[in-house]
Amino acid sequence: MVLVGGFVYAPICTAWLIFLNPWYIKHIIRFWPAFADKTVYFKAGISVIIDKLIITWPYIATMIFSASMFESRGNINWSIEEVKDKLWPSMKANWIFWPAAIFFIYSFVPRFFRSIVDAIFGCIWSGILSWVWHK
Repeated sequence: MVLVGGFVYAPICTAWLIFLNPWYIKHIIRFWPAFADKTVYFKAGISVIIDKLIITWPYIATMIFSASMFESRGNINWSIEEVKDKLWPSMKANWIFWPAAIFFIYSFVPRFFRSIVDAIFGCIWSGILSWVWHK
């Protein structure tokens, strides 16, 4: 799980927190100029919605597939079946844990420190995800 977290989770989430989510917010402002005047909490709520609708599905599927490839020593068919079996329970756990964490990150943490705080939440998430996958 450490390898998956280090080589899959960290690059995806760092790119998302530092580059992609601000890019989406910038384009929302372009099409909805009044969005720039909204409170930081409103913008954080929009960031949570964007995160849950856009990045979560492929991220969780990639995590499950990568971990399954390590566990099965490269059996692609077994890994695909693992994604089919574990994606929905993982998404439900994700929707319980991450919205509050992401709201906290986007509301109170400066952009420079977001990936660090996200990594702290990620350690907790790894434990939750392991529990969900091995119930």
